[in-house]
Amino acid sequence: MNGCDENLGLKINNQEIQKKTKDLNLTEASQWFNSQKRPLKGVFVVVHGLNLKPSKMNPIVSLLNKEGFKVLRVTLDGHKGSLEEQRNITLQAWLETYHRNFCLAKKEAELKGIPLYHLSFSLGALIGLAHLNYLEENYYQKMILLAPAAWTKAKVVVFNYLKFLPGKVGIPSMAHEKYRSQDTTSLNAYWAMSVAREIVSKLSPEKLNSNTLIFQDPKDEVISLIKLKSFITKKNLHKKWSIELLERNGESEKDYHHHLIIDESSLGTELWVKMQNSIQEFLTAPILR
Repeated sequence: MNGCDENLGLKINNQEIQKKTKDLNLTEASQWFNSQKRPLKGVFVVVHGLNLKPSKMNPIVSLLNKEGFKVLRVTLDGHKGSLEEQRNITLQAWLETYHRNFCLAKKEAELKGIPLYHLSFSLGALIGLAHLNYLEENYYQKMILLAPAAWTKAKVVVFNYLKFLPGKVGIPSMAHEKYRSQDTTSLNAYWAMSVAREIVSKLSPEKLNSNTLIFQDPKDEVISLIKLKSFITKKNLHKKWSIELLERNGESEKDYHHHLIIDESSLGTELWVKMQNSIQEFLTAPILR
């Protein structure tokens, strides 16, 4: 995966999508979102979370478009409506799919002479970071990670002790019905994430040298803020990595899942505005060397 051979470029057009994904939801497939602003400021790779409909990342995609960025919204295997595909997921499949999209976005940025950026939520952040292991260098000028699943709480590890069960077995999803891709998440998906976390833990500081902004709810049910901070310290990333906490007051009925921090409905208006403002400030701030 070190290079981006032309054959790895993912040609995204309606005819090809229809040919390859006849039985899947085409609105959830990988696709480009163009900005009307000129000149373009950069190209963004945007990736969804585990068992999340990729289209639920569209509010953030719209924000980036308005700011002058072209966006490739990536759909990882198992998130286009096919339960069977999700049941048979592998880390290799996720990495290869991400790599094809990364190469397409990188090529677009190079053709236009503009920087490449990354924004992802949960699983997307985990795969994006793990993918850095297979590159010669980190090509992203800046990264934005929402509740990155590279550092999870102990209760998530319990899935590693279920290897006596078939990987296709589905665990009921606790995510809100309107956000989730499927009602269950396969053990194969959880096991693939576990291996990806091991890869991220061994990354060198040089591979993590992008200016990076991380959003985190301190009450996140899945992500360990302690482990995240420990990782930043261990890899000596304090100069380039920063964490912004999104603390909800708990008064809103929408506050049903602290891990979900991707739009106004999940965050509430006040925190959604705060996140948008922080993203805008981060993208316009000078590069920290």
